[in-house]
Amino acid sequence: SLSSDDSHQRSFSTGAIISKGGKIGKANAVSTQNIIKEVSEKHDLSIAKSGRVLDTILSAIVDNVKNGNSVSLSKFGKFSSNNLPSRNVSMNFGGEKGKIVTAPSRNRPKFEPFLRFKNDLNEE
Repeated sequence: SLSSDDSHQRSFSTGAIISKGGKIGKANAVSTQNIIKEVSEKHDLSIAKSGRVLDTILSAIVDNVKNGNSVSLSKFGKFSSNNLPSRNVSMNFGGEKGKIVTAPSRNRPKFEPFLRFKNDLNEE
């Protein structure tokens, strides 16, 4: 189920770039603001309200994945995370190059697109 914890505000409405051509950066990219504008126009909402709706959706996804849940969006895909355990790694930069340090465990986000999403990407 989606989290309703409003104890903190997270804003995804600024600066995020979504790549269209598989490349990171400004070329062939759609910004979060472009998505908010499209939602606003298609659903007759203000830009501010559309931004809050998008922020709420993205925050719910992040909060649930952070809490160990997976989030499935019908016809789109599943968001989840994998835990990477702590491990020993060799430093490969700086004055301590070659020194063995312990990298802390962390959660790595994962997205698995559903078949419908994959098929939509390849439609002519």
